[in-house]
Amino acid sequence: MKFKYVILFSVVLYTLCIRCSVAGGVNPVLIKTGGLIGEISFSPDNQYLALSGSYQPLDSGGTQLSGYPIGETKVFSVPSWREIDIKNYSDALGKIVGAEPIAWSPNSLNLFISIDNNKDNDGVAIVDIKGCDVRTVWRTPRPYQITALLPITNEVIAMLQSGLHYFDVKNGRKSREFAPVKPIDCGDNILARVDDDVVYELHGNVVRRNIKSGKTIESKCIPPLGAITLAVSRNQKEIAVTYIDKARSSNGFNSRYVQLLKASDLSPIGDAIFVDDKFAVDRLLFDHDDQSLILLLDLPFTDPVTKEEKFDTLIERLDLKSQQLTRLMRPVRALPRDLAESNDGHYLACSTSDGIYILDFQSK
Repeated sequence: MKFKYVILFSVVLYTLCIRCSVAGGVNPVLIKTGGLIGEISFSPDNQYLALSGSYQPLDSGGTQLSGYPIGETKVFSVPSWREIDIKNYSDALGKIVGAEPIAWSPNSLNLFISIDNNKDNDGVAIVDIKGCDVRTVWRTPRPYQITALLPITNEVIAMLQSGLHYFDVKNGRKSREFAPVKPIDCGDNILARVDDDVVYELHGNVVRRNIKSGKTIESKCIPPLGAITLAVSRNQKEIAVTYIDKARSSNGFNSRYVQLLKASDLSPIGDAIFVDDKFAVDRLLFDHDDQSLILLLDLPFTDPVTKEEKFDTLIERLDLKSQQLTRLMRPVRALPRDLAESNDGHYLACSTSDGIYILDFQSK
């Protein structure tokens, strides 16, 4: 009898070890989202995780199939990962085709959502998290990126196709107190804040623009049309940019590099760090200690049977001192979309066509 209990205990212990650690990184928790894929963001108080995007029909390899997407936003409680019902969502927004990007207010009370109705009534919806209700909707041209400026003023900034615009949270009207912006073709830029400035990618370069004066500085060290995405360090002293250097490509792939910039004047810090020439770096962010970067990578490949293009999602940590890469999560056969880390460094979330993968760094 004792021998049976020893065997049973050994099997349970082995199973727990397999669940906690696998080859190539930590075994994550998967939140099923029913095909909803889009941007994700932890609230500043680490209590919620928001996902906003659209349902897009995908095959098992992450390839998009024909069909018209439908947009939605989901909010999950941390750490139970239970979905919180947003009341009045469909009634207030109607049938939307896209619901990203998103931004939290610094006090975690409001979630701002860019909505796409494929009509003239696109805009920004404000969700009251405590009441779990859509508080109001601003009707504006669809913003490509949004971020909250509430610690500075009562404003929310939106990057529209025509440039940068600022909206008052109380009435949704454009603010006139900020410096005007010339029309720009924003595309899918990454918008971040550094003190009283906004930082974003424009035509392959990094731009830092003061909110009130309109004074602008621009990076000069990145190859033309090379910048893909960027991230600001937690202490707001450094900016990391991932870019493609076609002049140094090898083996038919575009070489991927990461360059650190001083946030103050966008001058380079050290040499560019070579990542790989096989992976695409979709997202990056500074780890909570600012000593490393977390990279969201996708590895495209051709299915030998169907001849279709498919994707593997990988998450790796790049140590900024040793420049060594460490795999954080086993590769998954899915299309990656976004990456987010809680402010306390406890959780890392990755949005994919499978759902949201959650890595728990304090329970390894």
